[in-house]
Amino acid sequence: MSFLTTAARCAVLLLVAGTWAILPAQEAAASKFKDLKAQKESGLISKAVGKKLNYFESKYFTWCTSKSEGVLKKVIKHADKAYQVFAKDAKITGTRRLWGDQKAMICIFANKSDFKRYVRWYSETYAVWSKQEFVKSHSNNDWFTEIQCRRVIACHLKPHDVDFIGQVVPNQIGFLAANRLHFHQNFCPPWFEESTAAWIEAKATGRLLCFTTRSNYGDSPFKVTDKPTEVFKKFMSGTKRGLKNGRFKNLKGLMKPRLGDLSYRDVQKGYAIIDWMRSQPGKYSKFVRSMKRYWPSEINTAFHKSQVTAQAKAFKAVFNMSLVEVDRAVKAHASKLK
Repeated sequence: MSFLTTAARCAVLLLVAGTWAILPAQEAAASKFKDLKAQKESGLISKAVGKKLNYFESKYFTWCTSKSEGVLKKVIKHADKAYQVFAKDAKITGTRRLWGDQKAMICIFANKSDFKRYVRWYSETYAVWSKQEFVKSHSNNDWFTEIQCRRVIACHLKPHDVDFIGQVVPNQIGFLAANRLHFHQNFCPPWFEESTAAWIEAKATGRLLCFTTRSNYGDSPFKVTDKPTEVFKKFMSGTKRGLKNGRFKNLKGLMKPRLGDLSYRDVQKGYAIIDWMRSQPGKYSKFVRSMKRYWPSEINTAFHKSQVTAQAKAFKAVFNMSLVEVDRAVKAHASKLK
């Protein structure tokens, strides 16, 4: 359960003689922030990691970071662009429909140690499924995204630099938004959320680095030393070639792998499907709503054939196509990929 409460008015709080005192003269300076709840949360995160962090707000997010707003200017631009790209199909304005009563927060820490301290703080602050499993799972990663409890994207800058984090953040915004759209208190198909994340990253930044060069996709042909422009160019040419030559799994086969089992080629095929969906205004959002309506009620990360049924029904309801017909349509769409 969250300990945070809604602030009644703008105020800067200082700890004076063991009690919290309000300094009225500083209220005007604090008023530039709209989300006082998030501002206070940022202070608590700073205390948890043992370092002063910067708090600021952009159009669609609140930020708690080790770097200044100026240094992260490009990251912020990519983040807000990613939100706009995603929201366009569903005709979403504002943030309430996706994030709820509070904007999602993006946390960027200086190193892995600070990141781990934040993971522990989050597990102790919010009602996660299991504190022990939450910490164990996320501490081993370089970033994580939480779709329930407090909506957040958290990452760190070691060994990553600001430029790469500028790819991670929009990628994870795609992941977060795909799950939050028409939220149904359950998981999304791994191929769908991962492919949406890649598509949003590419459209928001003009590059695709988050999963292609520094991930667990063992069949990825790229290295961290490859030029970003060449990575995306080769990704797209390989996707078109794979569709035309029939190298990818069919859509039904794509639905079976779990998140850790997806291959580089799986995401290439998924990217093409998402692009095909988004080329038809409003259809992506309608598909998500329909799929989640048919989704099994049991919360289970393991594969079950009922998940294929839910997706097949959604494709039929929204596109009036069977899974085989969708495969054909996506193959025909290859020449339009960009």
